[in-house]
Amino acid sequence: MDAQLPNFPEWRHLRRKLAVFDTVLTFPGARFPWEALVAACKQLGIMSFINGAHSLGYVDLAHLGDARPDFMVSNCWKYPPRGCTVLYVPLRNQQLISSTLPTSWGYETREERAKMEPHEYISRLFDKVSTTDNTPYYCIPLALEFRSEVCGGEAKIPRQGGARMAELLGTGVLGSSSSSFRQCCFTNVRLPLTFSELAIDTSC
Repeated sequence: MDAQLPNFPEWRHLRRKLAVFDTVLTFPGARFPWEALVAACKQLGIMSFINGAHSLGYVDLAHLGDARPDFMVSNCWKYPPRGCTVLYVPLRNQQLISSTLPTSWGYETREERAKMEPHEYISRLFDKVSTTDNTPYYCIPLALEFRSEVCGGEAKIPRQGGARMAELLGTGVLGSSSSSFRQCCFTNVRLPLTFSELAIDTSC
């Protein structure tokens, strides 16, 4: 990342405003260094938007407030029913949120919004969105309880699935315990196959 930053000013005339990036990668499964990209965005004067679809329940987000991204959305892996999403917008950016999608009852014109505190308006926006089923949100406490009491807790969940699969296959989990491969729930388990069995030429 640092090696690329000096070349960035020559692109500034293109008026880049927002960088969008993930928190985990899938091929292979690994934790993405999103905190470093947030810091780089701040250095370059670009807003950061984290596409954290696979964040909740997959990676540790306890330090999200310290990393200070401009926006983040996440929805997948805490086990409540579908249609349950977290939208993170720090106070400094809440005035940029003007409408839900679709626009619903809480919407106000720009002139009316100017008379309100940003945090008051964004809360009002999401109080009632007619196409939203609020039922999944009531399931969050039970979902968290299930992950803690049945699954062993947040620290254990990323490790135990991969370890069990490796045990069944008689192989192992790829990556050291501290590597980015082992810091999310996208676990990489070695298959019980050799190059010769797959007819792969390894002489190249």
